Amino acid sequence: MVVKVTAASFIRSYGQWIERARVEPVCITRHGHDVAMVQSPHAPANGNSFVDGVIPVDYIGIVGSNLLQGFLAFDDELRVIICNATARAILQVKQSETNGASLEHLFPQYADSLLLTKLERALRSGMTETFDVPSIGFDGRILQFRVFALGIGAACVFHDITEDIVNRRRTDIKAATVDALACHGEIGRASLSIRGTFDEVDATFAAMGQFEPSTLLQARLSDILPLKSRREIMDVFEKTVTERKARVTDTAILMRDGNERPTRLSIAPVLGSTDVRGAVVIAS
Repeated sequence: MVVKVTAASFIRSYGQWIERARVEPVCITRHGHDVAMVQSPHAPANGNSFVDGVIPVDYIGIVGSNLLQGFLAFDDELRVIICNATARAILQVKQSETNGASLEHLFPQYADSLLLTKLERALRSGMTETFDVPSIGFDGRILQFRVFALGIGAACVFHDITEDIVNRRRTDIKAATVDALACHGEIGRASLSIRGTFDEVDATFAAMGQFEPSTLLQARLSDILPLKSRREIMDVFEKTVTERKARVTDTAILMRDGNERPTRLSIAPVLGSTDVRGAVVIAS
């Protein structure tokens, strides 16, 4: 039985698929089409087997050329045998410069770096490791490398994670902002669906109307506003989500005891990749 795997999955989990190939043939695919076969050296000779743990360079090249990440493959002396187009673009090198070049010669900035140490370790022990290093092609960018043994040599896949780091930082800041608002005690926060119903309500926001947070879930924002203000405030909400622009308005929250609590509401849209998911409301 032949098991199929995409080129990207094969590279990411190289060791796993090589072990699988010892049991049954592994067919590497690209966009649903078969491009290469990896199988045990004990299988019948049919032009697709590999011998003594060595996968033919043309097989590796087929896989590497179809990766969105940068891909470098090295022989047992850590000389470059494959450098795909993505790798050349990220590392700012030409095809003619890479063939047969040592890592230290091609990228002197990496001569005493973590990358060289990890590649040598993968070569000796077969270990797979992931780590981050500064980009040598573009100042201020960070690359994440994954190194592993490949046949009798070693290889690595890598990509630029600068945006990921920035986005994680933004997420951390947003989480800290939510925590800061929650402990403030006089500023309430809630999130609304695109229909204007509460998806989430913190304790301070609910307490402004003498409610428990759970009692407001799925209620509409208009339900806790005085009758005379409902149309006006919901118009503000509609403009916020349709025009994708935050707004602030002064109104009042209708409390459970019938009194009105003067309140300033700021409403900001929650933007998805292609649409507006709802809004966040801050009350003070």
